[in-house]
Amino acid sequence: MSPTRRLRFADLSILYKILSGFSLCCFLAAALGAFAVWRLNDGKNLMLDFSNSSLPSIQSLRIV
Repeated sequence: MSPTRRLRFADLSILYKILSGFSLCCFLAAALGAFAVWRLNDGKNLMLDFSNSSLPSIQSLRIV
């Protein structure tokens, strides 16, 4: 195996480690966000309730 080929495999290994670390950080951030929503919702469920909010409902949106 030539040195340039070894260098390519080493670069791919480093790139793989960086990408796997980044994806792990994204997964942990998503899990932490889901846990925060669950705690803010008093542990009932993970669904956000927008029934009392001031957001326009789908029924009130009409195409003119």
